[in-house]
Amino acid sequence: MGVVTLTVVENEQEADVIVGLLQASGIKSFHRSTNLSSSAYGAVSPTEVVVDESDLARAQKVLEAR
Repeated sequence: MGVVTLTVVENEQEADVIVGLLQASGIKSFHRSTNLSSSAYGAVSPTEVVVDESDLARAQKVLEAR
């Protein structure tokens, strides 16, 4: 199975928090920068949180519970 995007957040720091929650729940995950950016309020670098497709449902539950 491949990897899928769980969510896209505003920055790498927020992605780090989510990846930490997922990993604490036994879900392998990582984050990567998107090709999108916004300068409305300064430099914003949208970041994808990515999980294995087989873990997507569990990861969504962890994300909803936070």
